[in-house]
Amino acid sequence: WRIGPDPFEDAGNAATRGATRLLLYENEQPRLSLWLSDEPRPEAAAVTRALGAQGWRLRLASGDGEGAVATLADTLGLDDWRARQTPEQKKAWLERLAAEEGPQMMVGDGINDAPALLAASVSVATADASSLARKAAGLYLLKPGLAPLATLPALARRVRRGIRQNLTWALAYNLTAVPLAVAGLVPPWAAALGMSASSLLVTFNASRIARWQSSSS
Repeated sequence: WRIGPDPFEDAGNAATRGATRLLLYENEQPRLSLWLSDEPRPEAAAVTRALGAQGWRLRLASGDGEGAVATLADTLGLDDWRARQTPEQKKAWLERLAAEEGPQMMVGDGINDAPALLAASVSVATADASSLARKAAGLYLLKPGLAPLATLPALARRVRRGIRQNLTWALAYNLTAVPLAVAGLVPPWAAALGMSASSLLVTFNASRIARWQSSSS
């Protein structure tokens, strides 16, 4: 006995559009048909609209049948999709997109998403993702749902701005305070206080990101 996809699945059948058909085989003879369908998350449409409005191109790679994947992609207004994808095919598609368009972000939750998550420039696992997907992803959501995905681009820009500010302050301090201390123009205790103040400023600047994140969740 084995369960596998129907190789002749008719994605255009109105009665089964949006569902994936599996067959139960006995000695390679089909004995039972199983039609499986999933409802998109309630917030999925709003998240895809928000990311699309920011100029992101949204794609879907799934192991489900063409009918189910095409229906979901149409419902969410996605730019492109691939069905019947193995983990290796997902990874290959992502790497091809990266070569053609530049860095890609991957969002996944299943074991079969792990290779693509590892290959992505930015990888995100959902809160209910498998343990392998969480380990493969660069970051994962702490709460159920996809809503935080829409805020990730703004958060990334905020973090990058904070890093630049910290580097600028550290560079300015070292270019001014250190030469003065070496020349003996600044007493050691003042230089030590300045170094501590510099570290506190960097820490305070970084802590603002945590407050922004909690207020956006």
